[in-house]
Amino acid sequence: MFLHLTALSGAALVGTVLAITPEAIPGFRITFCLGSDDFKASTLRAGKWDRFTAKAGGQMIVQARFKLGEPGARLQGIWPAFWSLGEAIRHGVDWPDCGEIDTIENVNGEPLGYGTIHCAAACTEQTALKHGVAFDQGTFHTWAHAIDLRNNNWRKQSITWYMNGQSFRILYGGDINDEDAWKSIAQKGMFIILNVAVGGNWPGNVATDTVSGKAASMEVQYVAVYESV
Repeated sequence: MFLHLTALSGAALVGTVLAITPEAIPGFRITFCLGSDDFKASTLRAGKWDRFTAKAGGQMIVQARFKLGEPGARLQGIWPAFWSLGEAIRHGVDWPDCGEIDTIENVNGEPLGYGTIHCAAACTEQTALKHGVAFDQGTFHTWAHAIDLRNNNWRKQSITWYMNGQSFRILYGGDINDEDAWKSIAQKGMFIILNVAVGGNWPGNVATDTVSGKAASMEVQYVAVYESV
């Protein structure tokens, strides 16, 4: 399975360089974009882009535009995801206590994208807070989650999930009802992952007719992080 950058709408080949252009969001500035001049292996190794944190009193949006697989393809066992994992896992904090925000997960080619939270307390592996939204497989969509910390009361802070600019789920700190767990997902540093897993407890094993290659791929136009100004 692979992550494939495609030169369609929002991306273009300029000479031998792939130019990737994220959309502008009023009231926000782009702090990271996959494909920008700053996104090089050297800066990744230096850790410049390895963690993003919503600022106290502000907002942060993590967004990507991509296409999953091909309509009608046999995708049993295929598990693509765009997600953020708590940076604390690198420092000995176990999952799910480190925190995880799944902007979208999809399994087995079903026409549903799931926004999910994993943390300690109310959102462990067994009690993960999950919500699905229908989408067209094989079509590019823009997926995002926005962390809003403008309220000083952590119970009224929120995370909102979006598909193509339309919200399909909102979760408040009060829904978690555990301040430390809320901090792990909304106030601590996270790093972004886009991947296509094969097999697992959720999708199950692949079938003998499960496809591979482009028909089961994730084609990404851009990944960007925005913060309020």
